[in-house]
Amino acid sequence: GLTVRVPAHSSGDCEEWRNYGLNSQPLARQWTKFEFAVEGGFRIECFVGKNADDGEEDESDGVNGGEKDGDVSETMKEEDETYLWDRIFPGELGALDDRPSAHAMFASQRMDEALESVAVFLSNVDESSPLANGFHLVSFPLTEQWTDLPRLQNEKGYKLLCLATAEPDAEALVEMDEGLVALTATSVLNVDVLPTASGSESQYLPQSYRTLYCKK
Repeated sequence: GLTVRVPAHSSGDCEEWRNYGLNSQPLARQWTKFEFAVEGGFRIECFVGKNADDGEEDESDGVNGGEKDGDVSETMKEEDETYLWDRIFPGELGALDDRPSAHAMFASQRMDEALESVAVFLSNVDESSPLANGFHLVSFPLTEQWTDLPRLQNEKGYKLLCLATAEPDAEALVEMDEGLVALTATSVLNVDVLPTASGSESQYLPQSYRTLYCKK
């Protein structure tokens, strides 16, 4: 899943806000078994996909504070449209022709640390814990730093694709047919990022939430 936030520079009261509710954390459409997560090389890599027909990208429109990653530029057909993909996580590491890539090794190290935290957490959950029964969503961050997504340039928006996999080449999965990806030991989270009407102007927005939005 992904954790989202309203950063201080975008909220109406200049405070950072986060919602830990299930509805605000998109979940993967394809899941893999936990036994694959403990394999060597299992990691998460994320990509932003923009419609190839949108024209040239704005040089100031990037990630991590406006810096353009530019590490990966691949094409993938989806719903009869071609998308250009750039890696945004785990970030700029190593040369493009690294095999295995520095991206994979770095992301795998982060995953190992997160899984270690999962093991410690589960070992402390006993029968008296409120988490012992029912369904619960628990987050184990892979990084303490937020990644700023690109600004929306038009109504088409863009796609955010996150892959949790032990496959040697995540870039190949981006280009692979969806039916073939389903045969791999990969979790797939695909989110459409689209513009919406101003939340502060919605008649359905509770008064207590209005301060979270800029009044621009």
